[in-house]
Order: sequence, then C-alpha cells, then structure tokens
Amino acid sequence: MTKDELGKNLANLMQREVTLLEEFARIEKSIRSHIHESDWDGLNDDLSMIEPVTAQINETEEGRHKVFTSLCGSLGKEPWEGFYHIIVHLEPGQRDECARLYRVLKLSVLTIQGITFSIDAHVRAVSLTVGKALDQLFPHRKGKLYSKTGTSVAADAGPMLVNHRL
Repeated sequence: MTKDELGKNLANLMQREVTLLEEFARIEKSIRSHIHESDWDGLNDDLSMIEPVTAQINETEEGRHKVFTSLCGSLGKEPWEGFYHIIVHLEPGQRDECARLYRVLKLSVLTIQGITFSIDAHVRAVSLTVGKALDQLFPHRKGKLYSKTGTSVAADAGPMLVNHRL
C-alpha cells in the first residue's frame, strides 16, 4: 500500500475507534446510573451490552496498530518514534485529520477513565460502609480467617441472605 492509502486507512480506523469509545462511555455512564439507582436488571443489561463493544474496540485497536506499523515501515521509521513524528510525513489534509482524531482518542480515553474512577469510588465507598455496618451489627463475624488453601473465609461461615433490591 502507498503512504496515502495507509494514512487514509489509519484515519478511518481511528474514526471507528472514536465512535466505539464514545459508545463504550455511553454504556459506562448508564452502568454508573444503574448502580446509583440500584437498578440491577438494567445493570445486567448494560453489562451484557458492553462486552461486544469491548471486543470491537480491541479488534479496531489491533487493526490501527497494524496500519500504523505499516505506515512507519513505508516511511523507514520506527513506531517508537511517536505518532506526531510519523504523521508529519502525510499529506497536510490527512495529517490534520489524523492529529485531530488522535486528540479525540486521547480525550475519549480520559472520559472513560473518569467514569470508571467514579464507579470504582462509589462501589468502594458503599462496600466499605456496608462492611462497617455489618461489623457493628455482627461483631462475632468481624475480621478474616483463612482456610488451609489460603483463601479468605468469613469468621462465621453461616449463610447470609443478600437482598438485591436494596
């Protein structure tokens, strides 16, 4: 393939990846909303929706990496030289589009990281709160014990009923 064809393919794959990351972020926001609202049925639906999107993102990322590596090879450059050092050799229109998409990709990833962090912080806070409340309600179950295989077991291994509608 020529340098121009590789540049066009790279831009197309980057645009597809941006679209998929935006879809991933939308689903993740919905997951966060379901967790905050304790909508476990909606959460299960969203969790099943996110797996195919993740697979598509991985597939697109692999394709983008292959095209970028081919572009580097066609220019006699190495991928470790950096994205901007490589695209500077493309035509001005392609270069500008690839640079714009690269920035959008970075922002999309930062958005997803922020959403993931907020979900993680909320789940950790709720888990810690519930754990402290259970320690106060059931002091005889406080602490951790370990089995012969090294796995953590509750101090009192009696059955516990979990209400998923809380």
